[in-house]
Amino acid sequence: HNYPRRTNYNTTYFSQTKRKHTLKMKCSDSFKLFFITAISIVGFGIQGYRIKRLDDSNVLSTARLNEVEAKIESILLNSKDTTEKRALDDTARATGALSESPFKRDAQGWWVADNSMFMFPKGIVVGIKNGFCNYGEATLSVNIPEDMMDFEEGNCPEGKGSVAFGRFNKAAGEWSAVLGGNGNSALGPYSSVSGGLGNSAIGDVSSVSGGVSNTASGAKSSVSGGSTNTASGDTSSVSGGSNNRAKGSSASIAGGQANVAQGAHSSLAGGRSGFSKGQFSSVMGGISNIATGYGTSVLGGFKNNAVSQRSCVAGGRINKTRRPYEVVS
Repeated sequence: HNYPRRTNYNTTYFSQTKRKHTLKMKCSDSFKLFFITAISIVGFGIQGYRIKRLDDSNVLSTARLNEVEAKIESILLNSKDTTEKRALDDTARATGALSESPFKRDAQGWWVADNSMFMFPKGIVVGIKNGFCNYGEATLSVNIPEDMMDFEEGNCPEGKGSVAFGRFNKAAGEWSAVLGGNGNSALGPYSSVSGGLGNSAIGDVSSVSGGVSNTASGAKSSVSGGSTNTASGDTSSVSGGSNNRAKGSSASIAGGQANVAQGAHSSLAGGRSGFSKGQFSSVMGGISNIATGYGTSVLGGFKNNAVSQRSCVAGGRINKTRRPYEVVS
């Protein structure tokens, strides 16, 4: 018997089953791929959102940090200002500094200071500043030029601790003073000119009291007055007269005209053209008398000369001593 073969049926069934399984596997793989892709997209989105939040947080943190730094700096500055203010307040309390003006206007319009001492470390100028003056430390000047718009003239206290009053006066020496007059100069340390016209105190601790064109150039020298007198020797002096010169150490001229005291400790009381040449010599008066020797003297007369030591011419005319201790009259 020829029975029909079932081989084709089995093959067809197996092929269909395999195709279904393959299709099912493909669907499963597609679903897995879609699921993985969806999860990746969501993950990237979440990660991007987190990154954006982190950037925003960093910006906010930086702003807050800057704000905190600004506050700290402001606190430090305020603390420094407070410390400085406290220091200034302490200094003000320690020195007695006033927060108010020490001056008040009275009924007549004058400014009146309170009853306190004032300190001016640099100096004071009353009137107009002298544009050519190099003002010293702790100086005082009263300066009123003829032309109030002329800033290049007037008194000038250049020396430390110096004082200049009057007109066109200059106090250049340290602790020097010109108290008045016109065109006077105190150039030496501790020197002074009290007044007069065109006088100069040049030596240390020298002084000119007044007169015209007098000069005290020796240390501790002085000219009291007169005109064109000069005290050039140390501790020398001219009291008055005109054109007198005290040249020797501790020499002195009381007055007269054109007299010269050249010897140390020599003196001239007056007269004209007298000359005390020897040490400790003296001419009391007269005209053109000379005391040449040591300790000699001429009391008066005309053209007398005491030559020998300790000799004396009492007077007369053209007399001369020739021996020590001799007296000629």
